[in-house]
Amino acid sequence: MGNYGRAIGITLSQLLFPYFANFIGAELEYSLRGMLTRSGKTLSVTADLALTGAGYLLTSFLLVIASVCMAGVALFYLNLMTGHRPQISDFYYGFQTRFGDFLAIAAALEVPALVATLPYYICFYMVQSMGASFDTWILVALFALGLLVRLLMALLIGPAFYLALDFPDLTPAQVLKRTFLKLKGSRLRLLKLMLSFLPMMVLGACSFGIGLLWVEVYYRTALTGFYLDLMNPKVISGTFDRTV
Repeated sequence: MGNYGRAIGITLSQLLFPYFANFIGAELEYSLRGMLTRSGKTLSVTADLALTGAGYLLTSFLLVIASVCMAGVALFYLNLMTGHRPQISDFYYGFQTRFGDFLAIAAALEVPALVATLPYYICFYMVQSMGASFDTWILVALFALGLLVRLLMALLIGPAFYLALDFPDLTPAQVLKRTFLKLKGSRLRLLKLMLSFLPMMVLGACSFGIGLLWVEVYYRTALTGFYLDLMNPKVISGTFDRTV
């Protein structure tokens, strides 16, 4: 299987991990809800809200753990872009090596976005379970807030997994600080790069997500090229010397 086939395999795994995290969280919440209502009792609004909140926290925790896979995705594309041989097994690197470090970086990237998404989740719950009514623009604005915070974190410390791989002796806090400082003066360039893929992502989504497999491969390749250029503008080819 060529590198493109491996990249598709990595992309499939990357997209499925969050799906399974959401699925497991939802199933655990459903099972707990079933246990509490087995005797025919109806949960109070407070208990129902608390149970839904617990389910959200559990799902968020699982999503952070699943995000550790992005260390392996970064390793795969670093190997691809620097002349090393990328493998599907790279995907599991973050779970096999320095899991704690990569988990801390994943939390720094994901938790702010998950917290920002909480108001939308609460409003959605109130609409679904309590019959509350909100203007559509409020729900759209709350959903957009989560997306904006996720974008902000990508602009602040997005390449952190790459840097953690290239500098394994650094602590997660040092990695995040160095990433933040390294991106100084390059964030607008990174934003333009990310937004340039937006039209292709929309088209990919319109093809029932199949096109996203192709777009994601080139998107990750472009982000890896950005990181290599950020670290050493004169060397963005397979001659880039690094140690993982």
